[in-house]
Amino acid sequence: MTQALLVLGIVATIAWAARTPQAGPGQSAQASGDQGATSQPDAVSPRLADYAAIYQRDLRRPLFDPRLVEVVVKPPPAPKPTFTLTGTVTEPGFTYALFRTRAGETKLVSVGESVEGAEVLAIGENAATVSFAGQTLELTVQKEGG
Repeated sequence: MTQALLVLGIVATIAWAARTPQAGPGQSAQASGDQGATSQPDAVSPRLADYAAIYQRDLRRPLFDPRLVEVVVKPPPAPKPTFTLTGTVTEPGFTYALFRTRAGETKLVSVGESVEGAEVLAIGENAATVSFAGQTLELTVQKEGG
């Protein structure tokens, strides 16, 4: 069976080769003895450099070009103070501010001291200026009921 297929393949190859005109360089199909073929100009065989765009292509690249997405990095929001100003005491030589902390305790603080990471810069009538997280904040006493 295998030998029969091999012989059939060889016969088909020989028959195909006999049909195809074998023209050498500079000869046309008519000159090689094939009277039925029309005369065509010699086809210039392509050079290897003509296929450079194909064989130099990166086959591992993606099939599409991904869109470039512009990433905008926003700075994190500034932290909010976890304390409130509940009152001030302003007397000559005796200036303090009362702060309510996150834990609910009241702290009595003077200028230069700190409460929950904020340094007190100035204390005035019902107001205090503190430096918190790199910002200078002006805090005022909130009146009750309003």
